Amino acid sequence: MRCFTPSKFRSAAAALGVTALVLSGCSGSDDSKTPDTPTAATAESGTPKSSDEATDEAAGSDADATESSDDAKDAEVSGEETADGKETSNALPTKIVDAGTVKPGTTRTASDKKEALVTFKQSDAFAVVAEFDCKECKGDIELQQLGSQSPLDTGNKSLAGSYLLDLIGSAEEEQTLIVRADGEWNIKLRSWNDLPISSGTQEGKGSKVLYIGDSASAVEVEYKPPKGGGKLSVTVTSAVEKDGDTPEVAAISGGKKFTKKKEIKLPGVITVSGKGSWKIKLIS
Repeated sequence: MRCFTPSKFRSAAAALGVTALVLSGCSGSDDSKTPDTPTAATAESGTPKSSDEATDEAAGSDADATESSDDAKDAEVSGEETADGKETSNALPTKIVDAGTVKPGTTRTASDKKEALVTFKQSDAFAVVAEFDCKECKGDIELQQLGSQSPLDTGNKSLAGSYLLDLIGSAEEEQTLIVRADGEWNIKLRSWNDLPISSGTQEGKGSKVLYIGDSASAVEVEYKPPKGGGKLSVTVTSAVEKDGDTPEVAAISGGKKFTKKKEIKLPGVITVSGKGSWKIKLIS
């Protein structure tokens, strides 16, 4: 469940100022169009910190094992249930890459060549978008938030996309992304208020988070799943229309080829999740 406190969106319809947008409850962009040049800071790879005072381990006991600087890093991520109903688990990566603090107007980056935990903090309770890229990886790729029950995305040999992250706990707590990949990968983190402004019909493949600056009264989504099958979920969050105290949200989804239309006022944010090809048309 995505829960966010007040955030502000830039209205692209002729720079009329900033539109207040509050996200409460549940819910890639063309960087060349970004009006403000973000300050990138590449994080250094590191390893988990051990306890300052390690005690001798008693024979046959592991009770005094070395502790990590963050208890969450030593936890295990629950996987899917097997056919016999038993839950599988995967140990977390031991390498930690600290991306720093995500602030308005800046982009934080993290990169490595093996699986790792990417940690970051945020200066306020805005929504954070993660842009992941691993075009020449080996084998399976998985991107997941620590504390989430399912991955943000998976791929084989290559994976690229952008994702609207859940706020796990509170904005004051450190957030963690689990990257399982063998190959050179890169993550960019920014506030959704700093997404590049997109205009007109949008089309692409896979997961994407878009800020649409055009005025529109509805969206139409065309979807074509990949050969192996897939599904697509599209969530549109209005920056100019509210349902009580929260933004108006429209959702479109399906697992087969479809063309669907939903009425909702834009500008706003469109989140696309899934596999396959899609096209989003704006309807005035």
